[in-house]
Amino acid sequence: DTGAMALARLIGGCPNLEGLNLQGNSIEHTGSQHLIDGLKQCPNLEYLNLSWNSIQTDGAMAVIELLNESTRLVELNLANNEIGHDAIIAISTVLNTTNNSLRILNLDNPRIVSIDQELAIHFAKMLYVNTGIERLSLRKHKLRDPGLFTITEHILDNTTLRVLDLNSNEISVQGSESIAKYLKGKKCQLESLFLANNQVATFGARAISQALSVNRTLLHLDLCYNNIEDQGLTWLAESLFQNPTLISFKVFGNHFEQRCLRLFHEFANQEHQRDWNPDFVTYIVDDEVQMAKVDETLENFQFGVSS
Repeated sequence: DTGAMALARLIGGCPNLEGLNLQGNSIEHTGSQHLIDGLKQCPNLEYLNLSWNSIQTDGAMAVIELLNESTRLVELNLANNEIGHDAIIAISTVLNTTNNSLRILNLDNPRIVSIDQELAIHFAKMLYVNTGIERLSLRKHKLRDPGLFTITEHILDNTTLRVLDLNSNEISVQGSESIAKYLKGKKCQLESLFLANNQVATFGARAISQALSVNRTLLHLDLCYNNIEDQGLTWLAESLFQNPTLISFKVFGNHFEQRCLRLFHEFANQEHQRDWNPDFVTYIVDDEVQMAKVDETLENFQFGVSS
């Protein structure tokens, strides 16, 4: 906090500052409050990254003051800051009422003790009204199936959202069906969807595969580590033959067997009129299809919300 306070004094004399990245600097709520006071004197600020600090709820409330006043801030990253329930609601409320300039928001891994869906309701209301947010990351929010149903029902008419990161949200089959309904919607403009480390499982994969057969906007899909069995992966593989837009496809960490692997191998080796970047490669050994994981760093950078 001492360093943050000194930096805040310096920032106050930099009205042309456009971006500030203070990721991982052990800043707590007192330091963040001083930083925000300094940043209020920077009318051209477009980018602020305070992820992996410990600003907690009080520090986040100071950031909300900046959101209320700023018309230039485009990207805000508050991931992994032990932010509590009240501050998350306050942020969504600001974006529901006064701020439409923010385009990219990362609120990963808050400190949530409640198991009800109040946060989902506030995010749903915000996304129903807000016309600015294009990339939203809500990892580890414990949204679960009821929360995801609430959110997706409110974004059926949203034409702004392009990237949605819902990794690690305890989403299972019913939540997958809610996502599938959204992806099938005529107004859906989503380009990148992250659902890794959930419990989509086989029948959730069937719902998503049905959506992939008709969706024409999605470019990137991440379903890694979702306990999807061979049948679910087979449904996903079959849907790829009907989808002309997907170029990045991640399903490593599920349960591959020969039936789905042969379909993935056939798809990978046919002529494509688009780039094709899965997170695994297939090859033949003794008349059986094998697979191996490939590097995905570029895809994470290209399709995701900033970390």
